[in-house]
Amino acid sequence: MKGGREIELKLAVPGEDAFRRLAERLAPGTELPRAALQVNHFFDTRDAALRGAKLALRLREEEGRFVVTAKGAARGAGDALSDRAEEEVEIDSAAAAGVLMGEESPLDLLARSLDPPVPLVDALRGALEGRALLRVGAFENERRRLGPVALGPLRDVMLELDRTTFPGGAVEHEVELEIAADEAEAARVAVGELWRELELEWRTAPSKAQRFFQALESVRRR
Repeated sequence: MKGGREIELKLAVPGEDAFRRLAERLAPGTELPRAALQVNHFFDTRDAALRGAKLALRLREEEGRFVVTAKGAARGAGDALSDRAEEEVEIDSAAAAGVLMGEESPLDLLARSLDPPVPLVDALRGALEGRALLRVGAFENERRRLGPVALGPLRDVMLELDRTTFPGGAVEHEVELEIAADEAEAARVAVGELWRELELEWRTAPSKAQRFFQALESVRRR
């Protein structure tokens, strides 16, 4: 179980060649890490109450593991950085099947695992106002984990190299780092220097939840 605040640096990259260049620069002689397939199932009300409140609730499956994750509204923490509340709990395959079949609420599962209750759960319940949660769709993400590596003055940094396929077939690549609050600015500076060295465009990647819902709407309008 993981909880608290998540400070994340997310940058879009042009493709897997950038992943290879990053891997070679940060861990010379290392093959590009193996990709783990993730499927992210999102839940909301019929009238998108959670999305409207800038909250997200999902079930992520990856290689036989299932995790319910809730995220709060992002707060700006500097260029390419976001700071948001996050709670997650691992569940077993039987519980995951119940969630996907609509027999169990992912929010109820999360709430039962958190003692005492946390503000993010209260925020989700407040946004729902008693309305039922539905599975609204899913996207696939191929995640490569690179590290721990040294990044400027920081040690033991883990990078997540993501290739995401959204509804409608759009594929996007990005790099994510989860970092401690007191290291956020140092990480941003170090990554900026690395991006200049590799001649990569500095381009912030919006949250996957935001892009997922935008892609879902685009598909429905067709």
